Amino acid sequence: MGAFHTMCTLLAIIGKRFQDAGLRDLCVESGVIAEGSVSGVMEGRKYNRAVRLHKLVYEALLRLTWTGFRSWLETTHVEDMIHLDKALEAIDSVAKKISHADLEQILNNPSCTRIMDLFEEYTELLRLGSGIAAFWVTYLDMMEVLLGLIRASREGDWKLHLACIRAMIPWCFAYDRVNYARYCHIT
Repeated sequence: MGAFHTMCTLLAIIGKRFQDAGLRDLCVESGVIAEGSVSGVMEGRKYNRAVRLHKLVYEALLRLTWTGFRSWLETTHVEDMIHLDKALEAIDSVAKKISHADLEQILNNPSCTRIMDLFEEYTELLRLGSGIAAFWVTYLDMMEVLLGLIRASREGDWKLHLACIRAMIPWCFAYDRVNYARYCHIT
């Protein structure tokens, strides 16, 4: 199966899962997608518009998650607040002069790795919880698969492509994309 059609299928799955949860109304009322185009976006037929919409929603949800994470960190891991401050300082210094070496330095920074580990712990708590937060964390998960597919396609990264396909297959089964579920199996 081609990468483009696989991404369109994933966009359709995301649209089907989240459109009635308010995503359809959000994209029209925010002015990101015109009312006449919203059906095509939700069905995965308007690729560029759909990717643009989902990137914006993904960023907004991540910002909300980070806001909740900061509150959670202040109540449950007060001793790690110093790591948050150091991580933000390190990230701020890289934002002024972006280079691959600086990015590697950030990724190896102990404060940044500690904060990222705690953020993963927080999102796992949200994911395992019940309610609306757990539902929308699955949106973040599905978007990471989509963004991974896009990156794998652009960079020619076969291992990343296979990992994203592996993460996509259960959603294909759940949302009745039988051909993709059947023929995209990982052996």
